[in-house]
Amino acid sequence: MNGFRDIIARLWDTLDLGAPAFAADNAVELETDEVVVRLSPAVSGYEMVLSATAGHLASDPVERMAQTRQMLKSNLRHLTISSALVALGRGDMAETIFIRKNITYTSISISRIISLIEEFIVHYRHIKEIIYNKYNDKYDRYREISTLNKSHKMNFIFRP
Repeated sequence: MNGFRDIIARLWDTLDLGAPAFAADNAVELETDEVVVRLSPAVSGYEMVLSATAGHLASDPVERMAQTRQMLKSNLRHLTISSALVALGRGDMAETIFIRKNITYTSISISRIISLIEEFIVHYRHIKEIIYNKYNDKYDRYREISTLNKSHKMNFIFRP
């Protein structure tokens, strides 16, 4: 667990965010202009889990089916470039859409961790577009993530 806290402290320092505020479960939240990403230690002891709530399925069954179809297509398209998983909640949260990604932090640099968080945020944006009917099949976020992987120059404002 100490490795996770150390890497988060280094990440916060690199992003000029001050000291991280850890929750009781050792998780910490990283906020950008549009999303709150929860970073928590994985059971493995050498990975962190990125997670965010993207929204909720529509109440209209036809729209809900279209959203689900688009998210399934999106997951398949992004498998080659992103290991982020889009999933529905369970029980009372069955209509809630979550995004999750594991990052092995023991063998990569802080700059690579930042790039992976940025990729996660790009995927989050794409899922939000599907949820709120702003997604257009003619413009695929695959291109944006592919460009991000090559350039690593997208700008995000991180907040503690």
